[in-house]
Order: sequence, then C-alpha cells, then structure tokens
Amino acid sequence: PSAFTCCWQILTCALATEVMFYSSHRLFHHPILYKNVHKRHHEFKTPVGVSSEYASVVEDLLVNLPSTLLPPVVMGVHPLVLFLWLGLRILETVDSHSGMALPWSPFYRLPCFAGPLFHDFHHSATTKGAYGVLGLMDFLLGTDKDFKEHKRRQKLAKAAIKTS
Repeated sequence: PSAFTCCWQILTCALATEVMFYSSHRLFHHPILYKNVHKRHHEFKTPVGVSSEYASVVEDLLVNLPSTLLPPVVMGVHPLVLFLWLGLRILETVDSHSGMALPWSPFYRLPCFAGPLFHDFHHSATTKGAYGVLGLMDFLLGTDKDFKEHKRRQKLAKAAIKTS
C-alpha cells in the first residue's frame, strides 16, 4: 500500500481504538467489573512496561483484543498496515505503562497521545477518569478534568519551590 494508505488506515484504527478502548475500559471501572476483573491490572499503582499486559483473560477478550484488532479487521487493511498497527499499539501500551515520559519516546511529543503521565495518574489510588489511549474521548467527555487539575497543582507547586 502507498504511504498515504498506510497513514489514513492507521489513523482510522487509532480513532476507532480510542472510542472502543475508552468505552470498554470505562465500563470495566464499574464497581462490579472493577472488583472482579479489572482490579488485577490496577495492582500496579505506578505502572511499569510489563504491567501493560497484566490483565485477566476476561479483560483481554472483552477490552484489549477487540479494541486493537476489530478496527483493522473490519476495515480489511493490508497485512503490512496490520503489522505496523500492531507494532505501534504494543509500543504505545508499553510506553504508556512505562512510568516515564522519556523524551526519545516516539509518542512523548505527539499532541494526540495521552502518554505515561496521564496513565500513571489513572493508576493512582484515588483517580477517576483518564480511560482512553489518546485522551481524545477523555477530553470530549470531561473525564480528563481531574488530570488537568493535578497538572495545574503540580505546576503551582513547582512555581512555589522556585520562588522560595
């Protein structure tokens, strides 16, 4: 496929994954599903790369696999695009669970990627929100407001330290 075809198909997969993952992940934060299924993934309060794959079989079958595989399969993407998409998706999920916003990460500077700081916040004990991959659905549905407030408080704290 052409570079243009690869790009628009990967972008479409990313947007579809954002909607599907956000919706199912948010559903798995319902108290019953959280307690019985998703809590295992949240045993990592400060995630590390391997925690991205630490989930129950139920969660993998109902959240992770469908949101990653259905978009390219339904679209009938070229096998090369599927390979690129799966590679990007694995890199993204490990990166977002790395616990570090590394400047050389291919995702760190993308304005459309929520990233490890967003996901670390999601894994903190008292957090509600920050359910998506890109942060787009969180922005549209207002579930990023706690994260934005957290970042604002961090910025104020840093400014207070500099002036003291």
